[in-house]
Amino acid sequence: DTTMIINSPSGTYRCIDDSYGTLNPTLDFNSPGSGRYDVWIATFNPGASIAGTLYVTENSANHP
Repeated sequence: DTTMIINSPSGTYRCIDDSYGTLNPTLDFNSPGSGRYDVWIATFNPGASIAGTLYVTENSANHP
């Protein structure tokens, strides 16, 4: 079970855990600003390592 935190170029933090009935986090930015996005991926299990893939897309229909 993973969680995701994103800091947008405006300095706004967004956090998400489970999305679309899965244990995977997803975030949608409907009108994303240009600039740097800081992304953190974590697990709720202290000391655990997780494998995964980060997908970034402009396709708004792309969900798990």
